Amino acid sequence: MKKIIFGSVMLFTGILGVAFLIAVVIIAEDYHFPNTHEPFVLQQAIVNQQSEMPLLIFLIIAIIGFTLCLWRFIENQGKGHKEKIIVGGSMLLAGVLSMATLSSISRMAGQSYLRQLRIDRPYIMYMLTRFWYIERHQLQLPLFILAVIAVVGFALLVWGMIEMHKES
Repeated sequence: MKKIIFGSVMLFTGILGVAFLIAVVIIAEDYHFPNTHEPFVLQQAIVNQQSEMPLLIFLIIAIIGFTLCLWRFIENQGKGHKEKIIVGGSMLLAGVLSMATLSSISRMAGQSYLRQLRIDRPYIMYMLTRFWYIERHQLQLPLFILAVIAVVGFALLVWGMIEMHKES
């Protein structure tokens, strides 16, 4: 049980750490210093903020946590509803919180960019969809990965709950 809790905490910390680090990069690059002359490139922003190493560390933490949880599942041969509930809950919570953080930070930074753009070019009007901010900050792939993590976590949580009700 200790391996599962430790692994799920590491998984939660790693996923949330990556999302918060990307959010900080977006805030630093596009909110505080919006550049209306060049497009926003997420990889370049990560390099500019010197965030490659912390990003790698958080990814390694998440991978180690996932490996510990997977190792425990293999040891138990898929038995144990408590483990599924713990890991599923942490994956679901990490995925949902990370998606909410990234989308709200992206919207905030995008609005700052638009204010600066309207100051520079007051004669231009922009029609935006709600996904413009996500597209501007190139968050389609990170948000898709986080959605998959949240769905897998939800599936594990439901699977664990069904097994718990079958046992009682």
